[in-house]
Amino acid sequence: MNALIKYEAWETEDGTAFFSSAQLEELRGNPAMLLKKKLYEFEAATGEEASSIHNLRMGFGPYKPIGEPQLRPKCNA
Repeated sequence: MNALIKYEAWETEDGTAFFSSAQLEELRGNPAMLLKKKLYEFEAATGEEASSIHNLRMGFGPYKPIGEPQLRPKCNA
C-alpha cells in the first residue's frame, strides 16, 4: 500500500500554487513565490490522484494527464 502524501493549495499574488507539503519551506524561501493564504490541504497516494482532487476542488474539471501512463518500477502498476 502507498503511503499518503500531504498536498496544499495556496493563494498567491499571481493566482494559485499547488504542491506537496514537503516543498513548503523551499517555496517560502523563494522571493518570487509569495504565498498569501492557504486554501486547503489533503492527502493522496499519488501525484496524479492529488492533481485530480485539486482540479475538482478548483472547478477546473477532470484532470487529464499528459502523455502515456508509465509503469511504476516498484510495483509494475
